[in-house]
Amino acid sequence: SSDGLTVREKAETAAAQLMSGIFSCNPDDRFFLSGYSRGGSAALMAAEILRMRGFPVSGLLLFDPVKKHPYDTPAGIPSNVENSYTFVRDVTPALVRKYAGTISDGRLVPRSLGEWVDNPIRPGWTENVTPPSGANPSKHRLVKIGASHGGLGGVGW
Repeated sequence: SSDGLTVREKAETAAAQLMSGIFSCNPDDRFFLSGYSRGGSAALMAAEILRMRGFPVSGLLLFDPVKKHPYDTPAGIPSNVENSYTFVRDVTPALVRKYAGTISDGRLVPRSLGEWVDNPIRPGWTENVTPPSGANPSKHRLVKIGASHGGLGGVGW
């Protein structure tokens, strides 16, 4: 959708505001980024922009980040991120089947891997968020949750 066209702009705005000190009271303040869905993708982009400018990111908290935008961006967590937690949907076939058809608008169009247009799990929306090369695994955690995409964002579906 057209929302995907603003992801890079939002990431650039977030990084620029952090670098300008708009939110900072102290030059030693630490940066933390968080995002859900496309916002998770924007948070990853903002962390990458900060990396390129030499700024560390103390923490990154992502809720089911998806790359549903037209920009080429790394899927991994940038090397300037000290700690991260990424919460993603568990897309095991049994869970995907359980939710298939639960938000139907009358159109049941099969897709690959048993995904349906009306499946709130959104099994095709996965983003491979990998820790930086050589990173301490205890500082970068990937947590699978048995919930839908909306459920991870606090929505009831």
